This record gives sequence, C-alpha cells and structure tokens, in this order.
Amino acid sequence: MSEPAIHYFCEQVEAVIARCRQEWEMSYCEIIGTLEIIKAGLLEEALEDDK
Repeated sequence: MSEPAIHYFCEQVEAVIARCRQEWEMSYCEIIGTLEIIKAGLLEEALEDDK
C-alpha cells in the first residue's frame, strides 16, 4: 500500500471513529469491538474468495 493510500485509509478510520463517538455515543471499547467483528468478516470473505 502506498503512503498516500495509507494516509487516506487512516483519515477514513478516524472519521468513522469520530462519527461513532458523536452520533451513537459509542465508547472506544465498543468501537474496537465493532471493528474486530468487521475485520473477522472481511477475513472470512477473503478466505472464501481464495477457495
């Protein structure tokens, strides 16, 4: 991943965290838990695509 792509990705993650904090009043623990669920789902999809 190029440096500009990494920078863009980090900005997007920061925006999602800010939105979760403001709109849904989620704690950082809730946000991290949600991201872990999303990551697990994405990994599962990637493994299925490799089959």
